[in-house]
Amino acid sequence: MKLKLLALLIILALGATPALAQGESANTITFNGFGFSWDSALADGVSVIQYAGEPLDYEAPGSPQPPRTEFGLFRQIPWDQVPVDEMGYPGNDREGKGSVIVYRLADIAPYDFSQRQVEQLQTLLAGRPDLAGYMQVDENLTAYTLPFLPVFPAGQVIRARAQYVDTGAAQGISYVTIYRQDVSPFIASEFYYTFQGISADGLSYVAATFPLTIEGFLAEYPTDFDYEAFIAGLDEYFTESIAQINAAPAESFTPRLEQLDAIIESIAFLTTGA
Repeated sequence: MKLKLLALLIILALGATPALAQGESANTITFNGFGFSWDSALADGVSVIQYAGEPLDYEAPGSPQPPRTEFGLFRQIPWDQVPVDEMGYPGNDREGKGSVIVYRLADIAPYDFSQRQVEQLQTLLAGRPDLAGYMQVDENLTAYTLPFLPVFPAGQVIRARAQYVDTGAAQGISYVTIYRQDVSPFIASEFYYTFQGISADGLSYVAATFPLTIEGFLAEYPTDFDYEAFIAGLDEYFTESIAQINAAPAESFTPRLEQLDAIIESIAFLTTGA
């Protein structure tokens, strides 16, 4: 993927600026007029990278992607727990905890698929239809999809806990979803919480996505999985899964949804645009 690395910031939770001081429960980052806060129990730090857009004729799964600024939250893995490869070399010492991505709407416009996500969100926000209609199963599994950036090279299978979100800085929708390239039971750690929104000045798009584990789903695939029986009851399985997520108590989610909602509520545009 062609990218232009314009800036890279690593902010540790113990840093004085822009993160809050040690002992406080939240960290805050501001970069190029955009900022947000997150619970220190969720992540130790954040990396900030500005990406140039890929060429419009670039062909790859999920591409081409528009220009964007990506804030990647991470948890530092203790040195004695860092995985090593078969040669004994240490691997990645950071565990990704999700991202907040900021686009300028003007930059998205030439990217057809991404622009369709923007237009769908704008239509939803203008008309405010009941989002319950999107939390159901269609026979082709595509009719009820909700806007999602960045583009994933997979299918949006179900949507749950969908709601409109309005803050002083942005308006949009949040929901829980799962993306798959195959047909198989859901694994508890495969879900995502996402917020897709547009800034109050109408110039920027914000896409926040966090990996989510939901209790009550399989921890791993069963060794005696009956694929044919599963396919026969697929619609019922999806419908029951949506109902299960919608009814799940707060303690069923890791991280807790209120931690993620608080990130969205904290989003601020300190200058015009992103």
